[in-house]
This record gives sequence, C-alpha cells and structure tokens, in this order.
Amino acid sequence: MHRLHDQLKLATIGAVLNYGITAVSFRPSWPGVEVPDSMMADPSGTLTFSPYFSDPTDLTLSELGISQTLTFDNAPYKCSLPWGSIIGFQNEDAGMMATWKPMEPQEIPKKPSLVLVP
Repeated sequence: MHRLHDQLKLATIGAVLNYGITAVSFRPSWPGVEVPDSMMADPSGTLTFSPYFSDPTDLTLSELGISQTLTFDNAPYKCSLPWGSIIGFQNEDAGMMATWKPMEPQEIPKKPSLVLVP
C-alpha cells in the first residue's frame, strides 16, 4: 500500500463527494477491484459514486478504498475500488478533478529493512 497516496485520495475524494456525484477513474486489473465482469477487460474504467444514491449509508470510504452498491442493467452490484486502483476523479459540481500516475502493484514500495554490518 502506498500510504501517502492512499491518504490523499481518501481525503480528496471524500471532500468532493460532499458536493454530489463524483466520477472515479480506475484500473480494473488492480488486485481487489470488484466491478461487473463486463468492465474487467478494459484497461481503465469509470464509476460514478454519490452520497445521494438510494441508501447514503451504503457509500463507504475507508483506509482500504471506496465502495458502493451501483446499478448495472437494472441489477445492483457492490463495487469496491482499492485506493491503488484509482487514477483520477471528476466532480463537476465542485469544479474539481485530479489524476494520479498509475502504479503497478509490484511498484508499491516495501518497508526498508535495516541490516547491521559489523
């Protein structure tokens, strides 16, 4: 987990969601992404999140990512996007958008280990 980027995405997307509908761009191939199978083959996708959709308590933002039950072809689907999968957002009501450089899962920095040499 790239903690600083994750915290920035959580704070930024969390703030703009207060203005309403927010389009979030993501990479379906990222581990842990839960979206309908029809979206998995594309290199990128966009989902629309909002606290004003049916059940506002269904929208969840946590240190792991964002999730909400969305509707596809009149059927509900619980979508989950880990922060690492998110590459941007746009909220027209807030007049804000951002993009982040996509990372590959193997690029996620590891904690450095300390080796003592006599």
